[in-house]
Amino acid sequence: MQDTKPVLRVPEVRFTLKSPNQKSKDTKVLILSVFRYEGLKLVYTSKRFVPVRYWDDKKQKCKSSIDFTDSNSINKDLKILEEKIKEIYEQNFIGKKTPVSVFRKELDYALGRTERPISKSDKTLYEFIDDQVAKNKKRVNGRVGGQTWQKLQTYKNMLAAFALEKNVSQWSYNDLDKDWFDDFIIWRDSNNISLNTYSSDIVKIKAILGDSKKHHSNKIYLDKDVAVKRVKTSKHFPKLNELKILFDYDFEGSIEKAIDLFLVSAFCGGLRWSDVMRLSKDNEVDYEGDKQIKLYTYKGRDIKEDTEVVIPITPQFRVLAKKYDWNFKKIVEEEKFSENDIGSYIREGFQLAGLDRNVVVKTGVKDEEDYSDFLYNHVTYHKARYAFINYMINEFDVPIEEMIPITGQSYEVLLGYYKGDKAKKVKKTSARINKLLNGLTIIKNEAV
Repeated sequence: MQDTKPVLRVPEVRFTLKSPNQKSKDTKVLILSVFRYEGLKLVYTSKRFVPVRYWDDKKQKCKSSIDFTDSNSINKDLKILEEKIKEIYEQNFIGKKTPVSVFRKELDYALGRTERPISKSDKTLYEFIDDQVAKNKKRVNGRVGGQTWQKLQTYKNMLAAFALEKNVSQWSYNDLDKDWFDDFIIWRDSNNISLNTYSSDIVKIKAILGDSKKHHSNKIYLDKDVAVKRVKTSKHFPKLNELKILFDYDFEGSIEKAIDLFLVSAFCGGLRWSDVMRLSKDNEVDYEGDKQIKLYTYKGRDIKEDTEVVIPITPQFRVLAKKYDWNFKKIVEEEKFSENDIGSYIREGFQLAGLDRNVVVKTGVKDEEDYSDFLYNHVTYHKARYAFINYMINEFDVPIEEMIPITGQSYEVLLGYYKGDKAKKVKKTSARINKLLNGLTIIKNEAV
Protein backbone atom coordinates (compact mmCIF):
# COMPACT_ATOMS: atom_id res chain seq x y z
CA MET A 1 0.00 0.00 0.00
CA GLN A 2 1.48 3.31 -1.11
CA ASP A 3 2.00 5.96 1.57
CA THR A 4 0.44 9.34 0.88
CA LYS A 5 1.44 12.59 2.52
CA PRO A 6 -1.31 14.32 4.49
CA VAL A 7 -2.81 17.37 2.80
CA LEU A 8 -1.85 20.51 4.68
CA ARG A 9 -4.75 22.89 4.97
CA VAL A 10 -4.74 26.61 5.64
CA PRO A 11 -6.74 27.44 8.79
CA GLU A 12 -9.49 30.02 8.70
CA VAL A 13 -9.01 33.59 9.88
CA ARG A 14 -11.55 34.86 12.40
CA PHE A 15 -12.43 38.45 13.21
CA THR A 16 -13.67 39.64 16.57
CA LEU A 17 -14.09 42.83 18.55
CA LYS A 18 -11.47 43.60 21.19
CA SER A 19 -14.13 44.41 23.80
CA PRO A 20 -17.63 43.69 22.47
CA ASN A 21 -19.53 43.96 25.75
CA GLN A 22 -19.91 47.72 25.80
CA LYS A 23 -22.78 49.41 27.61
CA SER A 24 -23.26 51.75 24.69
CA LYS A 25 -23.75 50.06 21.34
CA ASP A 26 -22.44 53.22 19.68
CA THR A 27 -18.98 52.79 21.21
CA LYS A 28 -16.38 52.19 18.52
CA VAL A 29 -14.31 49.08 19.17
CA LEU A 30 -11.12 47.80 17.55
CA ILE A 31 -11.48 44.79 15.23
CA LEU A 32 -8.90 42.04 15.74
CA SER A 33 -7.99 39.11 13.50
CA VAL A 34 -7.33 35.73 15.12
CA PHE A 35 -5.39 33.00 13.33
CA ARG A 36 -4.62 29.64 14.98
CA TYR A 37 -1.86 27.58 13.39
CA GLU A 38 0.35 24.69 14.53
CA GLY A 39 -0.90 25.05 18.09
CA LEU A 40 -0.13 28.80 18.16
CA LYS A 41 -2.44 31.81 18.17
CA LEU A 42 -1.76 34.99 16.20
CA VAL A 43 -3.82 38.03 17.24
CA TYR A 44 -3.30 40.92 14.83
CA THR A 45 -4.96 44.32 14.75
CA SER A 46 -6.93 45.42 11.71
CA LYS A 47 -6.49 49.06 12.79
CA ARG A 48 -10.19 49.53 12.01
CA PHE A 49 -12.92 50.45 14.50
CA VAL A 50 -16.66 49.78 14.34
CA PRO A 51 -19.58 50.72 16.61
CA VAL A 52 -20.71 47.56 18.42
CA ARG A 53 -24.24 47.79 16.97
CA TYR A 54 -22.90 47.52 13.42
CA TRP A 55 -20.76 44.43 14.00
CA ASP A 56 -22.11 41.01 12.91
CA ASP A 57 -20.29 38.52 15.12
CA LYS A 58 -21.74 35.53 13.27
CA LYS A 59 -20.60 36.72 9.83
CA GLN A 60 -17.49 38.37 11.32
CA LYS A 61 -17.92 41.59 9.38
CA CYS A 62 -19.66 44.95 9.52
CA LYS A 63 -23.36 45.18 8.87
CA SER A 64 -24.40 47.25 5.87
CA SER A 65 -26.35 50.31 6.92
CA ILE A 66 -27.06 53.77 5.54
CA ASP A 67 -26.26 55.02 9.04
CA PHE A 68 -22.74 53.58 8.96
CA THR A 69 -21.11 54.37 5.64
CA ASP A 70 -17.71 52.90 6.55
CA SER A 71 -18.95 49.29 6.53
CA ASN A 72 -17.92 48.49 2.93
CA SER A 73 -14.50 50.05 3.38
CA ILE A 74 -13.87 48.15 6.62
CA ASN A 75 -15.08 44.85 5.18
CA LYS A 76 -12.74 45.28 2.21
CA ASP A 77 -9.82 45.89 4.56
CA LEU A 78 -10.72 42.80 6.57
CA LYS A 79 -10.83 40.75 3.38
CA ILE A 80 -7.39 42.00 2.37
CA LEU A 81 -6.03 41.20 5.82
CA GLU A 82 -7.54 37.72 5.74
CA GLU A 83 -6.04 36.98 2.33
CA LYS A 84 -2.64 38.34 3.36
CA ILE A 85 -2.53 36.20 6.54
CA LYS A 86 -3.40 33.05 4.58
CA GLU A 87 -0.98 33.93 1.79
CA ILE A 88 1.96 34.46 4.16
CA TYR A 89 1.14 31.27 6.07
CA GLU A 90 0.78 29.17 2.93
CA GLN A 91 3.92 30.51 1.25
CA ASN A 92 6.22 30.65 4.27
CA PHE A 93 4.97 28.94 7.41
CA ILE A 94 2.62 26.06 6.55
CA GLY A 95 3.47 22.99 8.59
CA LYS A 96 6.02 24.98 10.62
CA LYS A 97 5.76 26.05 14.26
CA THR A 98 6.87 29.60 13.40
CA PRO A 99 6.92 32.01 16.36
CA VAL A 100 4.00 34.44 16.42
CA SER A 101 6.44 37.37 16.58
CA VAL A 102 8.00 36.31 13.25
CA PHE A 103 4.57 35.89 11.63
CA ARG A 104 3.48 39.31 12.90
CA LYS A 105 6.62 40.95 11.51
CA GLU A 106 6.01 39.44 8.05
CA LEU A 107 2.47 40.79 8.15
CA ASP A 108 3.78 44.24 9.06
CA TYR A 109 6.08 44.10 6.03
CA ALA A 110 3.39 42.79 3.69
CA LEU A 111 0.87 45.45 4.73
CA GLY A 112 3.39 48.29 4.58
CA ARG A 113 3.17 48.99 8.31
CA THR A 114 6.90 48.48 8.78
CA GLU A 115 9.78 48.89 6.35
CA ARG A 116 11.52 45.67 5.50
CA PRO A 117 15.32 45.88 5.78
CA ILE A 118 16.82 46.05 2.29
CA SER A 119 19.51 43.55 1.37
CA LYS A 120 22.18 43.96 -1.29
CA SER A 121 20.64 41.12 -3.28
CA ASP A 122 17.38 43.00 -3.91
CA LYS A 123 16.30 43.49 -7.53
CA THR A 124 16.31 46.87 -9.23
CA LEU A 125 12.99 48.18 -10.58
CA TYR A 126 13.79 47.03 -14.11
CA GLU A 127 15.05 43.64 -12.89
CA PHE A 128 11.86 43.15 -10.91
CA ILE A 129 9.68 43.87 -13.95
CA ASP A 130 11.82 41.54 -16.10
CA ASP A 131 11.40 38.81 -13.49
CA GLN A 132 7.61 39.29 -13.44
CA VAL A 133 7.48 39.28 -17.23
CA ALA A 134 9.38 35.98 -17.34
CA LYS A 135 7.19 34.35 -14.69
CA ASN A 136 3.92 35.42 -16.28
CA LYS A 137 5.10 34.51 -19.75
CA LYS A 138 6.04 31.02 -18.58
CA ARG A 139 2.68 30.63 -16.85
CA VAL A 140 0.80 31.09 -20.14
CA ASN A 141 3.41 29.31 -22.28
CA GLY A 142 4.30 32.53 -24.10
CA ARG A 143 0.74 33.13 -25.29
CA VAL A 144 0.11 36.64 -26.62
CA GLY A 145 -3.01 38.76 -26.82
CA GLY A 146 -3.45 41.08 -23.85
CA GLN A 147 -1.45 38.87 -21.50
CA THR A 148 -0.13 40.14 -18.16
CA TRP A 149 3.48 39.68 -19.25
CA GLN A 150 2.87 41.83 -22.36
CA LYS A 151 1.34 44.61 -20.28
CA LEU A 152 4.26 44.54 -17.85
CA GLN A 153 6.69 44.71 -20.76
CA THR A 154 4.75 47.67 -22.13
CA TYR A 155 5.14 49.50 -18.82
CA LYS A 156 8.86 48.79 -18.71
CA ASN A 157 9.16 50.18 -22.25
CA MET A 158 7.16 53.22 -21.16
CA LEU A 159 9.48 53.82 -18.20
CA ALA A 160 12.49 53.46 -20.49
CA ALA A 161 11.04 55.96 -22.98
CA PHE A 162 10.37 58.47 -20.20
CA ALA A 163 13.92 57.97 -18.87
CA LEU A 164 15.29 58.68 -22.35
CA GLU A 165 13.20 61.87 -22.48
CA LYS A 166 14.76 62.95 -19.17
CA ASN A 167 18.31 61.86 -20.11
CA VAL A 168 18.32 59.21 -17.38
CA SER A 169 19.82 55.77 -17.96
CA GLN A 170 17.08 54.03 -15.95
CA TRP A 171 14.77 54.81 -13.05
CA SER A 172 15.32 53.51 -9.53
CA TYR A 173 12.54 52.86 -7.03
CA ASN A 174 13.28 56.04 -5.09
CA ASP A 175 13.21 58.18 -8.23
CA LEU A 176 9.44 57.68 -8.40
CA ASP A 177 8.35 60.42 -6.00
CA LYS A 178 5.57 63.02 -6.34
CA ASP A 179 7.67 65.23 -8.61
CA TRP A 180 8.38 62.24 -10.83
CA PHE A 181 4.68 61.50 -11.23
CA ASP A 182 3.97 65.18 -11.97
CA ASP A 183 6.60 65.13 -14.72
CA PHE A 184 5.23 61.83 -16.00
CA ILE A 185 1.76 63.37 -16.40
CA ILE A 186 3.19 66.35 -18.29
CA TRP A 187 5.11 63.97 -20.56
CA ARG A 188 2.03 61.86 -21.33
CA ASP A 189 0.03 65.05 -21.99
CA SER A 190 2.68 66.26 -24.43
CA ASN A 191 2.28 63.02 -26.38
CA ASN A 192 -1.50 63.51 -26.67
CA ILE A 193 -2.26 60.56 -24.43
CA SER A 194 -5.77 60.64 -22.98
CA LEU A 195 -6.20 61.49 -19.33
CA ASN A 196 -7.90 58.16 -18.62
CA THR A 197 -5.00 56.28 -20.18
CA TYR A 198 -2.31 57.87 -18.06
CA SER A 199 -4.60 57.66 -15.04
CA SER A 200 -4.46 53.88 -15.54
CA ASP A 201 -0.70 54.12 -16.13
CA ILE A 202 -0.23 55.72 -12.71
CA VAL A 203 -2.36 53.06 -11.04
CA LYS A 204 -0.31 50.31 -12.67
CA ILE A 205 3.08 51.87 -11.87
CA LYS A 206 2.02 52.25 -8.23
CA ALA A 207 0.88 48.62 -8.27
CA ILE A 208 4.33 47.55 -9.52
CA LEU A 209 5.91 49.50 -6.67
CA GLY A 210 3.56 47.81 -4.24
CA ASP A 211 4.30 44.34 -5.61
CA SER A 212 8.04 44.98 -5.34
CA LYS A 213 7.93 46.55 -1.87
CA LYS A 214 10.28 44.02 -0.33
CA HIS A 215 13.03 45.41 -2.58
CA HIS A 216 12.70 49.07 -1.57
CA SER A 217 11.43 51.53 1.03
CA ASN A 218 9.52 53.92 -1.27
CA LYS A 219 5.94 54.21 0.09
CA ILE A 220 4.62 56.43 -2.71
CA TYR A 221 2.37 53.57 -3.84
CA LEU A 222 0.34 54.09 -0.63
CA ASP A 223 -0.21 57.80 -1.30
CA LYS A 224 -3.81 58.29 -2.46
CA ASP A 225 -3.01 61.82 -3.61
CA VAL A 226 -0.71 60.45 -6.31
CA ALA A 227 -3.48 59.85 -8.81
CA VAL A 228 -5.36 61.43 -11.67
CA LYS A 229 -9.14 61.42 -11.56
CA ARG A 230 -10.62 59.83 -14.64
CA VAL A 231 -12.94 61.82 -16.87
CA LYS A 232 -16.02 60.58 -18.59
CA THR A 233 -15.29 59.70 -22.20
CA SER A 234 -17.64 58.38 -24.84
CA LYS A 235 -18.28 54.68 -25.43
CA HIS A 236 -19.48 53.84 -28.90
CA PHE A 237 -21.04 50.52 -29.77
CA PRO A 238 -23.90 49.23 -31.93
CA LYS A 239 -27.47 49.19 -30.66
CA LEU A 240 -29.63 46.09 -30.87
CA ASN A 241 -31.27 47.10 -34.15
CA GLU A 242 -27.80 47.59 -35.67
CA LEU A 243 -26.68 44.17 -34.46
CA LYS A 244 -29.70 42.69 -36.22
CA ILE A 245 -28.65 44.44 -39.43
CA LEU A 246 -25.17 42.92 -39.12
CA PHE A 247 -26.65 39.49 -38.42
CA ASP A 248 -28.88 39.60 -41.54
CA TYR A 249 -26.32 41.18 -43.91
CA ASP A 250 -24.71 38.86 -46.48
CA PHE A 251 -20.97 39.40 -45.94
CA GLU A 252 -18.20 37.42 -47.62
CA GLY A 253 -14.69 36.16 -46.88
CA SER A 254 -12.67 37.46 -43.95
CA ILE A 255 -15.17 40.24 -43.24
CA GLU A 256 -17.96 37.69 -42.80
CA LYS A 257 -15.91 35.68 -40.30
CA ALA A 258 -14.79 38.79 -38.41
CA ILE A 259 -18.37 40.05 -38.10
CA ASP A 260 -19.55 36.57 -37.04
CA LEU A 261 -16.96 36.50 -34.26
CA PHE A 262 -18.12 39.96 -33.21
CA LEU A 263 -21.73 38.73 -33.12
CA VAL A 264 -20.76 35.67 -31.07
CA SER A 265 -19.77 38.02 -28.26
CA ALA A 266 -22.70 40.40 -28.84
CA PHE A 267 -25.25 37.57 -28.53
CA CYS A 268 -23.41 35.37 -26.03
CA GLY A 269 -22.93 37.20 -22.77
CA GLY A 270 -20.54 39.79 -24.19
CA LEU A 271 -17.73 37.25 -23.88
CA ARG A 272 -14.22 38.64 -24.20
CA TRP A 273 -11.95 37.58 -27.05
CA SER A 274 -9.93 35.24 -24.80
CA ASP A 275 -13.10 33.41 -23.72
CA VAL A 276 -14.60 33.12 -27.21
CA MET A 277 -11.35 31.42 -28.25
CA ARG A 278 -11.89 28.82 -25.49
CA LEU A 279 -15.58 28.28 -26.13
CA SER A 280 -16.69 24.77 -27.19
CA LYS A 281 -19.70 22.46 -27.20
CA ASP A 282 -18.51 21.21 -23.79
CA ASN A 283 -19.54 24.56 -22.30
CA GLU A 284 -23.20 23.90 -23.06
CA VAL A 285 -25.10 22.61 -20.03
CA ASP A 286 -28.71 21.72 -19.30
CA TYR A 287 -30.23 23.20 -16.15
CA GLU A 288 -33.75 21.87 -15.56
CA GLY A 289 -34.46 21.88 -19.28
CA ASP A 290 -32.87 25.27 -19.92
CA LYS A 291 -29.81 25.27 -22.19
CA GLN A 292 -27.05 27.50 -20.88
CA ILE A 293 -23.36 28.19 -21.37
CA LYS A 294 -21.13 27.74 -18.35
CA LEU A 295 -17.58 29.02 -18.55
CA TYR A 296 -14.74 30.07 -16.26
CA THR A 297 -13.51 33.35 -17.66
CA TYR A 298 -9.85 33.86 -18.47
CA LYS A 299 -9.64 37.44 -17.23
CA GLY A 300 -9.60 37.80 -13.47
CA ARG A 301 -8.57 34.19 -12.83
CA ASP A 302 -5.71 35.34 -10.59
CA ILE A 303 -7.61 37.91 -8.54
CA LYS A 304 -11.29 36.94 -8.49
CA GLU A 305 -12.72 34.37 -6.10
CA ASP A 306 -15.37 33.38 -8.65
CA THR A 307 -14.70 33.57 -12.40
CA GLU A 308 -17.66 31.44 -13.48
CA VAL A 309 -20.27 32.94 -15.80
CA VAL A 310 -23.54 31.32 -16.81
CA ILE A 311 -25.01 32.67 -20.05
CA PRO A 312 -28.42 32.07 -21.64
CA ILE A 313 -28.18 30.71 -25.18
CA THR A 314 -29.79 33.12 -27.65
CA PRO A 315 -31.24 32.08 -31.04
CA GLN A 316 -28.58 34.18 -32.82
CA PHE A 317 -25.75 32.47 -30.99
CA ARG A 318 -27.29 29.06 -31.72
CA VAL A 319 -27.15 29.86 -35.43
CA LEU A 320 -23.49 30.94 -35.23
CA ALA A 321 -22.51 27.93 -33.11
CA LYS A 322 -24.06 25.58 -35.65
CA LYS A 323 -22.46 27.45 -38.58
CA TYR A 324 -18.96 26.97 -37.15
CA ASP A 325 -19.59 23.77 -35.18
CA TRP A 326 -18.69 25.66 -31.98
CA ASN A 327 -15.07 25.92 -33.14
CA PHE A 328 -14.50 29.68 -33.19
CA LYS A 329 -10.79 29.33 -32.54
CA LYS A 330 -10.46 27.55 -35.89
CA ILE A 331 -11.68 30.71 -37.68
CA VAL A 332 -8.97 32.74 -35.99
CA GLU A 333 -6.28 30.22 -36.88
CA GLU A 334 -7.41 30.00 -40.53
CA GLU A 335 -7.70 33.77 -40.96
CA LYS A 336 -4.69 34.53 -38.73
CA PHE A 337 -6.83 37.00 -36.80
CA SER A 338 -5.68 38.70 -33.60
CA GLU A 339 -7.92 40.80 -31.39
CA ASN A 340 -6.19 43.91 -32.71
CA ASP A 341 -6.14 43.25 -36.45
CA ILE A 342 -9.71 41.91 -36.58
CA GLY A 343 -10.89 45.45 -35.85
CA SER A 344 -10.20 46.65 -39.39
CA TYR A 345 -12.42 43.90 -40.83
CA ILE A 346 -15.18 44.70 -38.33
CA ARG A 347 -15.07 48.40 -39.23
CA GLU A 348 -15.23 47.54 -42.94
CA GLY A 349 -18.22 45.29 -42.26
CA PHE A 350 -20.03 48.09 -40.44
CA GLN A 351 -19.49 50.36 -43.45
CA LEU A 352 -20.75 47.75 -45.92
CA ALA A 353 -23.89 47.25 -43.81
CA GLY A 354 -24.51 51.02 -43.84
CA LEU A 355 -24.04 51.51 -40.10
CA ASP A 356 -22.89 55.11 -40.46
CA ARG A 357 -24.62 56.60 -37.42
CA ASN A 358 -22.96 59.82 -36.24
CA VAL A 359 -21.56 59.81 -32.72
CA VAL A 360 -19.96 62.50 -30.55
CA VAL A 361 -16.40 61.54 -29.62
CA LYS A 362 -14.99 62.64 -26.26
CA THR A 363 -11.36 61.57 -26.17
CA GLY A 364 -10.22 62.77 -22.76
CA VAL A 365 -7.04 64.16 -24.36
CA LYS A 366 -6.09 67.49 -22.79
CA ASP A 367 -7.22 70.53 -24.85
CA GLU A 368 -8.79 68.26 -27.49
CA GLU A 369 -12.37 69.24 -28.27
CA ASP A 370 -15.26 66.85 -28.80
CA TYR A 371 -15.99 66.02 -32.42
CA SER A 372 -18.55 64.18 -34.55
CA ASP A 373 -17.64 61.02 -36.45
CA PHE A 374 -19.13 57.83 -37.91
CA LEU A 375 -19.78 54.92 -35.54
CA TYR A 376 -17.84 52.50 -37.75
CA ASN A 377 -14.60 54.40 -37.13
CA HIS A 378 -14.79 53.60 -33.42
CA VAL A 379 -15.73 49.94 -33.20
CA THR A 380 -13.37 47.25 -31.96
CA TYR A 381 -13.99 43.64 -31.05
CA HIS A 382 -14.45 44.55 -27.37
CA LYS A 383 -17.35 46.86 -28.29
CA ALA A 384 -19.47 43.72 -28.73
CA ARG A 385 -19.30 43.29 -24.94
CA TYR A 386 -20.50 46.86 -24.44
CA ALA A 387 -23.32 46.25 -26.91
CA PHE A 388 -24.54 43.11 -25.15
CA ILE A 389 -24.58 44.69 -21.70
CA ASN A 390 -26.24 47.84 -23.06
CA TYR A 391 -29.21 46.19 -24.78
CA MET A 392 -29.76 43.71 -21.97
CA ILE A 393 -29.96 46.46 -19.33
CA ASN A 394 -31.48 49.34 -21.30
CA GLU A 395 -33.62 47.65 -23.96
CA PHE A 396 -34.61 44.37 -22.29
CA ASP A 397 -34.71 45.88 -18.78
CA VAL A 398 -32.77 42.96 -17.32
CA PRO A 399 -32.02 43.86 -13.66
CA ILE A 400 -28.38 44.56 -12.94
CA GLU A 401 -28.36 41.84 -10.26
CA GLU A 402 -29.25 39.27 -12.95
CA MET A 403 -26.48 40.52 -15.22
CA ILE A 404 -23.75 39.85 -12.64
CA PRO A 405 -23.63 36.02 -13.10
CA ILE A 406 -24.00 36.40 -16.87
CA THR A 407 -21.12 38.84 -17.42
CA GLY A 408 -18.95 38.37 -14.34
CA GLN A 409 -18.91 42.15 -13.90
CA SER A 410 -19.48 43.87 -10.55
CA TYR A 411 -22.66 45.74 -9.69
CA GLU A 412 -20.77 49.06 -9.75
CA VAL A 413 -19.41 48.48 -13.28
CA LEU A 414 -22.78 47.37 -14.66
CA LEU A 415 -24.52 50.34 -13.06
CA GLY A 416 -22.36 52.57 -15.27
CA TYR A 417 -24.25 51.21 -18.32
CA TYR A 418 -27.68 52.12 -17.02
CA LYS A 419 -29.20 54.84 -19.20
CA GLY A 420 -32.86 53.91 -19.07
CA ASP A 421 -35.90 56.01 -18.36
CA LYS A 422 -36.31 56.07 -14.58
CA ALA A 423 -40.06 56.64 -14.82
CA LYS A 424 -40.36 53.60 -17.11
CA LYS A 425 -38.41 51.47 -14.63
CA VAL A 426 -40.51 52.61 -11.70
CA LYS A 427 -43.73 51.97 -13.64
CA LYS A 428 -42.72 48.32 -14.13
CA THR A 429 -41.71 48.04 -10.49
CA SER A 430 -45.00 49.61 -9.40
CA ALA A 431 -47.00 47.12 -11.44
CA ARG A 432 -45.10 44.21 -9.89
CA ILE A 433 -45.48 45.58 -6.35
CA ASN A 434 -49.21 46.27 -6.78
CA LYS A 435 -49.75 42.75 -8.11
CA LEU A 436 -48.01 41.26 -5.08
CA LEU A 437 -49.86 43.50 -2.61
CA ASN A 438 -53.25 43.32 -4.31
CA GLY A 439 -55.98 42.63 -1.75
CA LEU A 440 -53.74 43.24 1.24
CA THR A 441 -55.51 45.52 3.70
CA ILE A 442 -54.15 47.05 6.90
CA ILE A 443 -56.58 47.06 9.83
CA LYS A 444 -55.39 48.23 13.25
CA ASN A 445 -51.77 47.71 12.26
CA GLU A 446 -52.40 44.09 11.32
CA ALA A 447 -52.08 42.82 7.77
CA VAL A 448 -55.02 40.67 6.64
